[in-house]
Amino acid sequence: MRRTERIAFTLVELLVVIAIIAVLIGLLLPAVQKVRWSAARAKSTSNLKQLALAAHGFHDNYKSLPFNGTSDASSSAHTSGSWAYQILPLLEQQAMYDSQPGGVAGTPTPVRTFLCAMRSRPGYFTGTTGTPVNGTVRQTNPVSVTTPFTVNPGSPYQFDYTPGSYSIIMNNGPVKIEFYIRSHNGVPWVTYSSSTSAGLSIGLGAGGSDYFIITSLGGGGGTGTSDAGPATDFGINPFINNQTGTVGGANTMRTLTNITDGTSNTILMGHMYVPVNEYAMTTASTPNARLAIFRGGTVGTSRNGLGDSGTTWLKDGSAIALNQWGSPMDDGGLMAMADGSVRMIRYNVPLTNYLKPDDGGNVE
Repeated sequence: MRRTERIAFTLVELLVVIAIIAVLIGLLLPAVQKVRWSAARAKSTSNLKQLALAAHGFHDNYKSLPFNGTSDASSSAHTSGSWAYQILPLLEQQAMYDSQPGGVAGTPTPVRTFLCAMRSRPGYFTGTTGTPVNGTVRQTNPVSVTTPFTVNPGSPYQFDYTPGSYSIIMNNGPVKIEFYIRSHNGVPWVTYSSSTSAGLSIGLGAGGSDYFIITSLGGGGGTGTSDAGPATDFGINPFINNQTGTVGGANTMRTLTNITDGTSNTILMGHMYVPVNEYAMTTASTPNARLAIFRGGTVGTSRNGLGDSGTTWLKDGSAIALNQWGSPMDDGGLMAMADGSVRMIRYNVPLTNYLKPDDGGNVE
């Protein structure tokens, strides 16, 4: 009898093959995910290393470590904005650095070096809405010249002037006005903020300062200028700028040589806590401490002191912790030390001895 050849699988055979494939996928997926996570961790470590090296380059240029600033960014002041803004030229981002003051047009461009690859964040903020303000700068002595201007949220106005008597007359507000003397390395000489929409007039004596910057604070006192722009997942250690054991200021900027605890024992910068539900956030938000790198201070780009929970730090979760160090990693977070090295520090290790550069502490 002639045997007929079978050219297809039976249903049972097909189900067996599918089951085997499903088992193999189940075995492979955890390994693939682990490889991806390891790659993201390695990328984050590399990014943090580059930031630390850029901070060292800043130190070489200005004989001090970056300062996290208390004002909005200005390309004419190397201590303005945040530490991240200050090192942009050392990350091949000179054009972005030069864009301030002036704001960011359109959708901001993220700077991937500032981001933790384990979080997969968009990496930028679009800013907040606000009301444009307008007014005039009037020179009354030695000549009478009136210069009208308009300030939009995210686009500060900088006015350079020669010695003389001036008045700044605002038609509406609120605004912030910062006066600078270039010989003070871009540190605000006087800052004035209006809390209402009423007009204001300020007289400037001859030679009072070299330039001033007017910032719209938005309708009803929004977060002001520099809200739009790149974000950062890493923050600078605020104690690194001060030799008195408190959060640093522009007049107490520290050099590497006077970190008495040793540069390998002192944190320079590292992972900041970000709530998981804010990973996708692209709108600046002062209450949640999420602002672009163009704004200095401890909001958005640094961590004030030891954080909300004291000497410990957290794994990213659902809690809102504005000044907290934290990481998406299960066991700890990444920190760049002042010597430029990057290490992982576990959550159960107190940060006290890591943060203050001159308290006799040691890293364990």
